[in-house]
Amino acid sequence: FRRLCQRGTTQKSTVGRDVAATFHFTRVNPDTGQVTLMSDYLTRENLEQLLFHSAPDKSIVTGVLQKFIYPSTEKNTTIEAVWSPHIMFCRAKQNIHLISSAHVPPFERCSTFDAPAELCISGFAP
Repeated sequence: FRRLCQRGTTQKSTVGRDVAATFHFTRVNPDTGQVTLMSDYLTRENLEQLLFHSAPDKSIVTGVLQKFIYPSTEKNTTIEAVWSPHIMFCRAKQNIHLISSAHVPPFERCSTFDAPAELCISGFAP
C-alpha cells in the first residue's frame, strides 16, 4: 500500500492539475463533543504528508480518502440525485473557479456541495 501511494505522489504536479485526493471526515470538538463533517482537497504533497509524515489527529473520528478525478469540463460540477420509488429529484452545483486556476486554493476551485454558497452556482439537473 505504501509503495502504491508513494508512486502516485512522487509524480511532479502539473500546473492546474495538482489535486490528488479528497478527504471527507468527521471531527469532534473536544470541548463541546460536537461532531462536524469536513472536506479537504489534497495536493500530492499534502497527501504524502497526511499518509506518511503526520501524527494521527485524535479529533478525527472517521473518514473517507479517495482519488480526485478531474472533470472533463473547465469547472468542477457535481450532480446530486435523491431517488425513491415514487420520485426523483436532481440538482447540480458548479464551482465558479476554473479547475486549472493554480493561484486559487484547491478547496476553493474543487468544492461543490461542500463549498460555501458564494463559490458555486446551483441549479436543477435535467
